[in-house]
Amino acid sequence: MSTPLFLRITPLLLTLLLVACETGGPDGTLSDVVFPSNGVSYSAHVLPFFEASCAFSGCHDGGTTGVVSFLRYIDLFSRPGLVHPGDSAGSVLCQVLSERLPHSSVPIALYATLNQRRGVSQWVQEGALNN
Repeated sequence: MSTPLFLRITPLLLTLLLVACETGGPDGTLSDVVFPSNGVSYSAHVLPFFEASCAFSGCHDGGTTGVVSFLRYIDLFSRPGLVHPGDSAGSVLCQVLSERLPHSSVPIALYATLNQRRGVSQWVQEGALNN
């Protein structure tokens, strides 16, 4: 008896998923986004990070029902508790990035470097400004 098709292709699909996730978003620019230790800018750091690693089809692009879009600054405040300016520990976004709260079925570390996760938290701690 032959092996069912789904058992033969499952390892291949999992490998493709993991390889794709290692580069972050679909355009592979995640590793290019580097945050400073302070003075984090939404337009220079946070938004490019979100665009490269989070805001693509099926994720935080605004097209998935029930999922917060990360394409616009105002979207980050559309869900209560997601971002608390000045309080990174109390912000759900930062809790997910620090893996204190789960992020779907894929570990956040596959999408964001430690520098990027800390950078977004620093931006929130600095007031989550639209700068």
